[in-house]
Amino acid sequence: MKPNVVWMVVFVAALAALPAWAGEKPQRVEEAYPGLTPGALAYALIGELPEGTLLKSQAVRVTAKELQAELDGAPEFLREQLKKNAPFILEQMTAGRLLLEAAKKSAAEKKSDVSGKPDAEIVQAYLDPALDKVKVSAKEVKEFYDKNVAMCGGTPFDKMKTDLEQYLLQQKKEEAAAAYVKTLGQRLDITVSATWLKEQATLSRDNPVDRARSAGKPALVAFGGAGCCGPDPMAATLAAVEEQFKDRMSLISVEAKKEPVLAARYGVNSIPAQILFDKGGKEVFRHNGVMSEEEITEQLKAVGVK
Repeated sequence: MKPNVVWMVVFVAALAALPAWAGEKPQRVEEAYPGLTPGALAYALIGELPEGTLLKSQAVRVTAKELQAELDGAPEFLREQLKKNAPFILEQMTAGRLLLEAAKKSAAEKKSDVSGKPDAEIVQAYLDPALDKVKVSAKEVKEFYDKNVAMCGGTPFDKMKTDLEQYLLQQKKEEAAAAYVKTLGQRLDITVSATWLKEQATLSRDNPVDRARSAGKPALVAFGGAGCCGPDPMAATLAAVEEQFKDRMSLISVEAKKEPVLAARYGVNSIPAQILFDKGGKEVFRHNGVMSEEEITEQLKAVGVK
């Protein structure tokens, strides 16, 4: 056998011995596990890490021991919920540190000296260009008031206008910041342990929302509950929608106060809130505030529910 043939045989044998994933393009968390980590880790790469290491980037490393300490230090009534959403908790633990890493990287690329500056100031300067673009129109404020008069306690619009404008502006800025943070994995080399993530994904999906999303038909998830102004303002509307479309879609009501971790994982920071998923489990619509039966029906028709 000629030498070049020998080396070819060795090379082919070596390829055959590689793990199946070795020749594949690394997946991102959102691609492999849609909706599992909605923020900073959504676009992180899934890869092999040293045993006990759950996440690493250039400047951030988190171990299983650190995550367990975080869970152990949580209020007792939340621990079970947190344990079932460990990837989300890992994301919450690291988001600020990853954001600071991205801010410093951006400053270095721009040759901006940030030495000696507080971390919060560095991060704020990094986010400001995206947040400065956020505006709230007078039309948006009036439409929100008209749809949520009951939640405003019947107070005249003129007396609520300024407060509502600030509320909506803050809400939109939080959404813009969250959207920006979600893309950190596209700016940084972040890797999450493939083995650990696979183990946790099944556990994290053991809840009514994720089960509905994977049922193969559109799902409307309503986060709500009683508030300071009385009973859940969406209860009657949701009951009517469910009666009309119950065989063609899933409708899940979640009491946010009893499921704060699940609500946080889905980015719900005020109630009532409604999220619509198509039959493939992809989020296609989100709304904060009260919706009418007609408005919900219109959104359902857009995803093929008739």
